[in-house]
Amino acid sequence: ASDASQGGSGYSTEAGFVDYNDLYIFQLSDAFYKRCSATGQPLTSAMAGVNAIFYLQCQPAEGAKFTVEISGTNLPSISPSVESQGNGKYRCAYTPVKIGTYQLSIFVGREGNNYQDLIAGYDREPSNSVHEFELLGNRANPNPFTLSVLPGSTSPDTSVAVGDFLSLSTCGIVSTFMITALDAFGNRRPGRDSLSAIMTLWDIKRAAPLDPAASPQTAVITDNTDGSYETSYKITRAGSYSLEINFAGIVGAGTPLILEVQSAPADVSKTYVYGQLKNIVAGSASTLYAQTRDKYGNNIRADPSAYPQGTESIEFEICKSFGANANDACGGGVIESSVGITVDYSIGPDGQSTSSSTGLPYYGLYQITYFPFNDGVVSPQVPHARRTGGGDLGLQVKHNGTYIQCFFDTTGQSGADLFPSVDVVDTCIRKVGGLCAEISIVDTSSKTTGSSGTSARRAGGQIHLGMRASSLTKDDLSVSIQASFTPPGDHILESIHRDDGDDDNDYRYDIAPVLAQAWPHTLCDCWRGDSDHLVRGGDCQQAKGCGSERAARAAHEERG
Repeated sequence: ASDASQGGSGYSTEAGFVDYNDLYIFQLSDAFYKRCSATGQPLTSAMAGVNAIFYLQCQPAEGAKFTVEISGTNLPSISPSVESQGNGKYRCAYTPVKIGTYQLSIFVGREGNNYQDLIAGYDREPSNSVHEFELLGNRANPNPFTLSVLPGSTSPDTSVAVGDFLSLSTCGIVSTFMITALDAFGNRRPGRDSLSAIMTLWDIKRAAPLDPAASPQTAVITDNTDGSYETSYKITRAGSYSLEINFAGIVGAGTPLILEVQSAPADVSKTYVYGQLKNIVAGSASTLYAQTRDKYGNNIRADPSAYPQGTESIEFEICKSFGANANDACGGGVIESSVGITVDYSIGPDGQSTSSSTGLPYYGLYQITYFPFNDGVVSPQVPHARRTGGGDLGLQVKHNGTYIQCFFDTTGQSGADLFPSVDVVDTCIRKVGGLCAEISIVDTSSKTTGSSGTSARRAGGQIHLGMRASSLTKDDLSVSIQASFTPPGDHILESIHRDDGDDDNDYRYDIAPVLAQAWPHTLCDCWRGDSDHLVRGGDCQQAKGCGSERAARAAHEERG
């Protein structure tokens, strides 16, 4: 059909037949496309990020104009240009970035894009980039070509690792995370990569391995053959680790990063106590330390900023006698109540909350400060199976209701010697592991067990230690204590002779130096008005013949 600008004639109901201009244009199909062909592997396959080149030829040699279109569903389109190499030969290059299946179409003509057809020449071997042109004949035209774009080589920088256990785990728990290998354009790799995941115990403060001699932990990696790799590990030593994922020796996937491995739940059989077990002086504070651990021997890693009191129940007892029921205080025996006790978390023997050697908090460590009010010097002694008399006191520490079995004396030690070695501790714990085992107090000053005068016994199925304290020598005298002090000595009242002009005896009441005032309250501390004898037995206000308490104290001080 023609219009007025192209010539010819037309008809309308109003005007009838109408003659147009005499110019007629006819666009004839050009058989040129049948003598053009393409060759090269990139016609059907390419790799993301890699420049792909295929070649074209046309006969006759001159005048061909090409258009190449590469497109796919939900994939970016590519329109590469074609360059002439002379003598009827042409070159086309493109670089895909996304994997997938595309359609590659090649058009040719000699009068512009509006007059082009798909080339329909045939190349006997299009994969070799050598022109081997033939007429298509009865064969199906391969153009448009089906093009598959595959992922490029694995990029460690683009690859990723995901999972909660990349940064946090617990001792003894099988932990997993997923690695996905990607090329530089984020395309998923098909698998078969060379991967490793290594975890090295790390000193965060120094940014270096904590124990260079220790072998790193290695994860087990399973190739899912789709670019994903299931990675699993199990670590039994708590601490901070540097986690590295290596792709053929190159670190990637967002690593290195810090993996915190928390301790397992506390195992009371692994807990031990150390500190002052000898020369404990009544009236002075003594200190013990209960180190809580998990079944792997790791200190319980309870962050003191999150758990200022710790996470474990630590109890301290001094027992006058110890019964057979381990579930009760002192095994159902008699507990010594005249002792002040405080328990603090994450305080070390150096008085600091952070270890100077590791830069970390004193994880799992409980400081027990106790202040026995009984007079005399206290030294550890394990009670016998049967009590032989007064004065034996059992020193007990409980962890979550269970008596701790291994004690280590560090009296007089300093520096690193304030801490029992792990080997010595574990030796003791192994020794008491059996039902019929007995333990010894370990003297860390000599690094031996079974020191003279110290032993252990089983009481109600539990092992405990003890100490001996001297008792008051006067049953009719007791002292009310107001805070920390050095209590009275054994000689409460002394008969003395004073050259004051008479022959009678005077009495002196000896009180050791005190930090807070102490007054005898079962002893009338006044004198009768007609006697120099001290009136005993009861409150001064009630004693017959006694003056006021204030006057009594004044008389007491005047007489020394």
